Amino acid sequence: MSWQVKHERPEDNSEPGEYFHASSYETSGMRRTQEQLTQRALELLAIPPKSRVLDVGCGTGFSMKVIENQGHTAVGIDIVESMIEKARERGLNAVVADMADLPFEKDSFDAIVSISVIQWAKDLKAVAKEFKRVLKPKGGMVAQFYPFSEDEAKSMAKIFASQGFQGGLAIDQPEHAKKRKVFLVMKLV
Repeated sequence: MSWQVKHERPEDNSEPGEYFHASSYETSGMRRTQEQLTQRALELLAIPPKSRVLDVGCGTGFSMKVIENQGHTAVGIDIVESMIEKARERGLNAVVADMADLPFEKDSFDAIVSISVIQWAKDLKAVAKEFKRVLKPKGGMVAQFYPFSEDEAKSMAKIFASQGFQGGLAIDQPEHAKKRKVFLVMKLV
């Protein structure tokens, strides 16, 4: 059974910097959701201990804390400067950057985690190329995102596959529209 979102999403009508601000992001509900999604992403990723992980769209650092609490080294990027400022106040290693133009050397990370972000990408193929560039050989990535439809989710997986990734979608609670969680789980081949 195919599904489709029946309401407008913020990314359909605004830019991340217009929609997200550190002050409104800092709620207990947002923290709890980010922590749960990041924990699930790390389960799906199954990376070795002490991995170097890039958090794409790190916000104020909720996911980075989960990554570090699992024994990994976290580096975060976000396009919204106020988010990065808050993450740095927490002592986290975070920089302002666009996911389609990452300020890191080739083969810098063992893994990438991205929570609720890649659906904002203007050029997903450029993002996939950048992810491939900064990941070490056989590196993995998990991106939790909110696709408009099942077809869009499958299309996103195909774009990453076209750039040398292998894997697919993991969908938690696929029949429940409000609780459905979609994860793109890919590894470099």
